[in-house]
Order: sequence, then C-alpha cells, then structure tokens
Amino acid sequence: MYHVQRLEDAAFVHSRREGLDRRFYVQGSDLADREPRSTREKVLQQINQQPGIHGPEIARRLETTRQLVAYDVDKLLDEALIEVREAEQKQRLYPAGDASG
Repeated sequence: MYHVQRLEDAAFVHSRREGLDRRFYVQGSDLADREPRSTREKVLQQINQQPGIHGPEIARRLETTRQLVAYDVDKLLDEALIEVREAEQKQRLYPAGDASG
C-alpha cells in the first residue's frame, strides 16, 4: 500500500472509495468517471448527492420500485455506507458519518 500511496501523492494515480473497496485509477483515466451501473450504486449516488433523501423519492428518480430501493438500502446499511434518521415521520437516508440533518 505504501507504493500506491506514493503514486497517489505524486498525482500519477487517484483513488475513490466504492462500497467497502478503494479503487485506484491512472490519472486522466475515463474509468473513474463512469456512470454507476448497478441499482445499488445509483441509490448510493442519490444519497450522496442529496443527503436526507427518502426511499420513495429515490425510486421515483431512478424509475424503479420502492421494493428494489428498500432492498438496496438494506444492503447499504449492512455495509455501513449509509445511515437512517427519522424526520417528519419519514426515514431519511444519509451517507455514513454525514453530520448534516
């Protein structure tokens, strides 16, 4: 890991956290900017873009079912990538460790 960190410090590569993994990309690579492919990635992207969003709104935006969003939310909770807070009788979703809200 030391050598990868040195490459990142020198701006030869950059990294991004995806789920439990950290992915490394060559600087200037188009791979890091790809669109999320799985519904779970899209759900996580929605939560990161709008902390405090609730499940039905995510389902509407992604044009999918509430059940599928609820399934992916449960998996993201299991992976400790998001957290749920009750507000106005709705479950609001936040990135893990997000202090807003």
